[in-house]
Amino acid sequence: MNALLISVHGKYCTMYANGTKKIEVRKQQPKEDFNRTVFIYNTSTKQIEFKGVLMDVLKLPYRTVSEIYRSQTGLNEKELRQYAGQREALTLLDFFHVVTLKNPVSLNQMRAAGITPPQGYLYINPETLNLN
Repeated sequence: MNALLISVHGKYCTMYANGTKKIEVRKQQPKEDFNRTVFIYNTSTKQIEFKGVLMDVLKLPYRTVSEIYRSQTGLNEKELRQYAGQREALTLLDFFHVVTLKNPVSLNQMRAAGITPPQGYLYINPETLNLN
């Protein structure tokens, strides 16, 4: 079964690395089934640097995200509101744990395998990039 690949800004990747971010906020839910494994592409360093295992994928009202989960997202209220726009619900990728890869995958390696960093979600076979 495929894994999920997402792109995350460097600021938030740092939070994953130091354990202060546990939840990724997205505007849409993943459309396909995947094996609960998520690889994180760092847009600053231009490489896949992290592997996470999801505890859950939740679609929740904005207010619930803001009041209950925001402290685990790395976003302040203004950033969350700006990201959500007029959406009444957001999707949360709730990570059980996130680890730094021993061998990050560069953008050039991704392109050689025909993979482009996603704007939303991309479903990948981890073996394609030797991520297993």
